[in-house]
Amino acid sequence: MQLPMSKAQIGRLGQRLIRSETPSEEDIAALRELLLVYSQMLAETVEFVTSRLELLPSSRTKTEETILEKLRRGGGRWLRDVQDLAGMRFVFEGDLKEQDRLVEQVSGLFIDCPKPVRVIDRRNEPSHGYRAVHVIAFPHGIPVEIQIRTLLQHEWAETFEKLADLAGRGIRYGDNPSHMVVHSASASLWIAAPVDDPRAPAMRAAAPPGSRLAIESMRELAALIADHEERCTERPDDVELSQATLEFQETLSTFKQMLIGLASSPPDE
Repeated sequence: MQLPMSKAQIGRLGQRLIRSETPSEEDIAALRELLLVYSQMLAETVEFVTSRLELLPSSRTKTEETILEKLRRGGGRWLRDVQDLAGMRFVFEGDLKEQDRLVEQVSGLFIDCPKPVRVIDRRNEPSHGYRAVHVIAFPHGIPVEIQIRTLLQHEWAETFEKLADLAGRGIRYGDNPSHMVVHSASASLWIAAPVDDPRAPAMRAAAPPGSRLAIESMRELAALIADHEERCTERPDDVELSQATLEFQETLSTFKQMLIGLASSPPDE
């Protein structure tokens, strides 16, 4: 299996895709052809990993919309160098030692690939709060990202994704929120309004926006979870730590459900 174009051609495709607001039909067709190969490679890799580890990961290839968003953020060359167009994810209940063992197991499956495995450990150097271990494997020389998360790492990441849907996708990269979350007294609900909305000053005066506070709270929670997982690894039979794990899970679940329930735009007035 091989890609339908060279890395140089992929780079030029990426540059053309962001050159205008509406990419040409030919370039969209070329992108879809590229994604098809990645999708086939991913399916083959998922089957390979599942048959050897007896674990079933979730998997996905990036959508056209996500790719265009990433290209606008990272520039046209991003498409040439990206390593997570195709990816799978393992989420498990266990401590950091078990996570290390799973990383080693997964990495060992790809030692005969054309390129060596890369391991990106976001536990010690989180990306804006995000913690996990990513294994980049190269079956047939094509990169496939394999995310390995503990349950708490996963639930934090999923909750932060819901916050990003509301406050702006850029917060995952450290950007300021594009939307503010405020409480509308007239509508009796929490709403997300663009920061450049003409009504924004009045809304800020009525109720301080909660987007920044929510982002800061999530990042503080990520640090608490990191410390908690370290202690759980050191004392796996500690009953109080097990109870704390459940409390972290409940906190994240409650916050995520609240975010899901928020309206996406202010009511017309």
